[in-house]
Parts: sequence; structure tokens; C-alpha cells
Amino acid sequence: MADIRSELCKTAQYFHQKGWMMGTAGNLSARETHNNFWITASGQSKGSLTTEQLLNINMDGTLIKQNTEYKPSAETSIHIAAYTLFPTIRSCLHVHMVEGNWICDDHPQSDWIALPHLEMLKGFGWKEGPAHILVTKNHDHVPNIALDMMYQYNQPQKSFTIPGFLIRGHGVTAWGSSIEEARNRVELLSFIFSYMCR
Repeated sequence: MADIRSELCKTAQYFHQKGWMMGTAGNLSARETHNNFWITASGQSKGSLTTEQLLNINMDGTLIKQNTEYKPSAETSIHIAAYTLFPTIRSCLHVHMVEGNWICDDHPQSDWIALPHLEMLKGFGWKEGPAHILVTKNHDHVPNIALDMMYQYNQPQKSFTIPGFLIRGHGVTAWGSSIEEARNRVELLSFIFSYMCR
């Protein structure tokens, strides 16, 4: 339990140094069991995140420990959606990247954006054929973002889809079988988006 929280704090500090979690932006989570996960509290600086600023949440979104001064991230519903859609994943990471927003701006009418065939795609399990990443609308009511995500991923997929998605004008989320794998995938998306922007 402590190791999960410590690793999330280190990841937050790393992303902050990269410029992807500036101020209080972004949120990170990791599963403790199949039924609950740890997530960053709302409004906390990610460059100096502590284990006390991580909250234990049930899969229905309720706090396991109620007597806390902190509130769960406003985007908790997105993490629940990811864990529901993909039961084997262990971590879900949401950051804010300038390049990700530029990519969305370049594809204003798209729900899915085609990605270039770069070697970096193999880090997501891609082998061949078209690869796409989902883009959702940035709803003011965050649970609607999660609903869009659930709807799109529940449609028949005709090509390889990235284990992650973009929120238009907002940020990028990626997930994996561990915190390390999810972090690596965020980095890979940064490379791909930078390549596309250039």
C-alpha cells in the first residue's frame, strides 16, 4: 500500500518536472485491489505531492476513509471508467501536454485521430496496421467525459486503439498494467504528439 502511494508521488514529481502537471493540474491513480484504488486528492500541487494527499476510493466512487480534509480528484470518474473498461490494468495517469491539445486542434471534427506509424507505437502493443487514439469533448461536467469514453470504447474497434485518450482542449490519459507501464505510455504519447506537431 505504502509503495503504491510513494510511487504515485514520485511519478507526480517526475511529470511536474516535465511540465505535464503544473500547479495542481492532473491526477494519478493506482489499484490496490480489484475493488479500490488510490488517487490524488483535488487541488494539490503535484510537484510536492505527499502520500497523505492520496485517497483510497471504492469502484463506486466513494471514499473508503471518510474523515479526511481532502477531496478526491474531480476526474475520479475517468479513472473508474478506465478500470471498468479494462479490468486488468493497475494504473491510470492523467496529465496536461501542450502538444496533445495542438493535435486536437488539428482534428476539430474527429472522435478518433490516426497516428503515424512510428516505432514508439510498439510500446502500446501495436504490431501493424492503422493506429488511432480517442478524442472526447471537454465537458464541464466531468462524468460526461467518462460516459463519452465508455461509449466510444464499447463500440466495435476496427483498428488498433491506443490504451489512452485525449480530452479536447484539456489533457491526455494513459493506463497500463503497472504505474511504470502507464508512465512509459504517457512518455511515448508525448514523443508521438511532438513528432506530429513538428
